[in-house]
Amino acid sequence: MGGLVTKIFKNTLCPSFLRFMGVTLKRKYSDTSEYQPPQKRRLLSPSRNINKKQLKRMKSDITILGMGKAWHVHKIALCQTPYFNCMFNGMWKESEQRVIEIQFPDENITNEALDSFFDCLYLDKIDINEGNVLATLATASMFQMDDIIVKCAEVMRESLSWQNQNMITYFEASKRYGVTPISRAVVAWLELNYFQIYNQEILSLKKITPNLMTALVTSHVFAHFAGKELYPLIRTWLYFMVFPAYNPSDSVKPSVSAGHFFLTRTDKQAFLQTEMGCKFSDPFKAAVELKRFESSDDIKTDNIIPGEWFLRSY
Repeated sequence: MGGLVTKIFKNTLCPSFLRFMGVTLKRKYSDTSEYQPPQKRRLLSPSRNINKKQLKRMKSDITILGMGKAWHVHKIALCQTPYFNCMFNGMWKESEQRVIEIQFPDENITNEALDSFFDCLYLDKIDINEGNVLATLATASMFQMDDIIVKCAEVMRESLSWQNQNMITYFEASKRYGVTPISRAVVAWLELNYFQIYNQEILSLKKITPNLMTALVTSHVFAHFAGKELYPLIRTWLYFMVFPAYNPSDSVKPSVSAGHFFLTRTDKQAFLQTEMGCKFSDPFKAAVELKRFESSDDIKTDNIIPGEWFLRSY
C-alpha cells in the first residue's frame, strides 16, 4: 500500500517538498509523445530485496505447481507477498506443505507473467511493457502486490492509444482489477476526443463496452450533449451490441437500421427487460437517472426503455 500512497502524494504535495523527501517527479504523459516501453521497472520498495546470490546457494524449500509448470522457490521470498504470507502464517494446510498446487482461474495470467513475478521476488526490477502489462497486472492482483500494480498502471497510462486499440482493453482491465486512475484516464481522453472519432467513424461505437458507455453517459462528455441527439446515438450503440456482425451499407445509415429494428419489434415488453437486451441496460439506466434524455416520440415508439424508469426519475 505504500506505493499507492506515494502515488497519491505526488499529485497533492508541492514539488519542492517531494524532492526534499526523496520522491522523484516524472514528466507527465503527453498524447503527442511517442511511447518507448522501458526494459525494466524498478519496484517501489527495494528494501524488501533478498540477496539472490545467497539464495542460489540454498536449495529451494517450496515448489509451486500450476498451469502445467513447476516453480522452485523459497518460502522467505514468497512471504514478501500478502498472499503467501497469509498462506504460510495462517491456519491453512499449505502452511506445512513443501509442494503447493495453485489454481489460476484468471485467463489473463500466463506462464511468462508468473516467471517474471517469481523472479522479481528476488530482485528489485520487473519487465513490464505494453505486450505483457495485462498478464502482469492480473498476476500482481492475484498475489496482492500493490508495488507491481502501481507500475502496471504507469505503463498503461503511458501507452494509452485509440489507434493501438488498447484503450477499451485497459478500461475493462482497470474496472476488473480496481485500477481506478486508468479508467479515469480513458474517460478523460474520450471526453476530449470521442465525438471527433465518432463523426469520422460511426462504427467506433462497436468498440464501446457497456461499462465504458455507462462511464461516458455519466461523465461530462454527454452532460452537454443535446438530449435529442444522445438518444439516437445510444440506440445505435445498442443495435451494434445486439448485432456485432452488422456491416452497414452505403445506402442505409446505421442509425436508420437501428431505428427500424426497434420500431418494428412486435414484443410488447421493453427491450431492456428482455433476455437479449437486459445485459445492456446500465447505460440507459444512468442516462435516465441523470435526465440525459429529452422527451421524444422515438423513445416511446421504440419501446427500448421501460416506462417506469422515467416515472421514477422525471
